[in-house]
Amino acid sequence: MGKKKAKASPMFILGLTIVFGLGSAWAFWSAWSAARLSWADQPSTCEVLATRVESSSAESDGSNERYYPVVELAHSVDGQRYTRADSGPTHLMRIDAREEIRDLRVGQSVDCLYIAGSPADVVYFEERDGQIYGMLVFGSLLLVLPVVAFLFERRKPGWPKRKRKG
Repeated sequence: MGKKKAKASPMFILGLTIVFGLGSAWAFWSAWSAARLSWADQPSTCEVLATRVESSSAESDGSNERYYPVVELAHSVDGQRYTRADSGPTHLMRIDAREEIRDLRVGQSVDCLYIAGSPADVVYFEERDGQIYGMLVFGSLLLVLPVVAFLFERRKPGWPKRKRKG
């Protein structure tokens, strides 16, 4: 008995493209958001409203947990008060994240930056280029994978053929 040849599946490629396209859009949006905050160049003085350490995990069982410091800030520009929670770099250990905000006290004045024309986007932590580039690479890979799958799938029997004129 011969082995059956796998039949091409255009619907699989369509589904793959939709799912990976949405994932890629999320990655590019994340990179753009981080890059946008890195454009903050207007100095200001902010009041610390609160500090905390938050965690996130890529796994449902809580393994692979990462920790990052969060500082809630308030500052005023042209008589208008703006507040925002700014998160810092990710750490493997809670104590390392806590170290980033150890010296901050509620009510303390700290130097901060905001985006010109968008004073609500105020930052305390400096954005890291690695996050931006990492998300751009990840998003690009998510776009390339369906193209590669399409190129392999269209060689299989059963893929719709284009009709040629003439």
